[in-house]
Amino acid sequence: WMQEVLHLLHHPEELDFPKRAELGYRVPFLDKHHRGIDPKELVKGMKPMLSKSHLHGDVLGHHVEAGEVKVIFWFMDPRQILVNYHTLLSTMACKMLGWKPVDWSVFHESYKRRQMFEGDWFDFIRSWQPHLRRKNVLTLYYEDVANDVKGSVERIAQFCGLDLSDEVKERVSKCVPFDAIGPNPESVFTKKQMEEFNERFNKEMAASESQKRYSR
Repeated sequence: WMQEVLHLLHHPEELDFPKRAELGYRVPFLDKHHRGIDPKELVKGMKPMLSKSHLHGDVLGHHVEAGEVKVIFWFMDPRQILVNYHTLLSTMACKMLGWKPVDWSVFHESYKRRQMFEGDWFDFIRSWQPHLRRKNVLTLYYEDVANDVKGSVERIAQFCGLDLSDEVKERVSKCVPFDAIGPNPESVFTKKQMEEFNERFNKEMAASESQKRYSR
């Protein structure tokens, strides 16, 4: 959702295109190669350069501190993130590899051992924490955006310094379907798993914006 919104806000002329280039080419994933193409090569000729990333603050933070980039940092309830990730991996395993869905208990055990494919969520959030209060960083919460898509699109446009008509922002907010989410964590986590997660969350995220928002 964020990739599509950013692209259309910067290229509103494409709102009338019946088909647009694949999103991975328009807003490439900076930390992964897209079909064998270095994403840095994909964005080299783009003005502005738009990209998506899961890279740690340890990698990109110095660019943020130097004011060389603008970052939109996307937050979601970490319990929901874990459930969504499990749903995604299960879907990919079935459709792409012909495997059986990933068992939740096995997946959850991998999370506890910090064996997630993209790395540990807690490590990732802590790496970005020192940079989130800078003026060139916009923090958005999934739940807030879901409740006010139009207002969020306006905030994104303002953060990017884009002087767009209300009509364009209205069209962008309506033409991009908001990301769907997986099952409710309460229906997936066991009581013990939820207690363990909450204990770890409150301990590792103490005094952070995440804890203020998502503590239980």
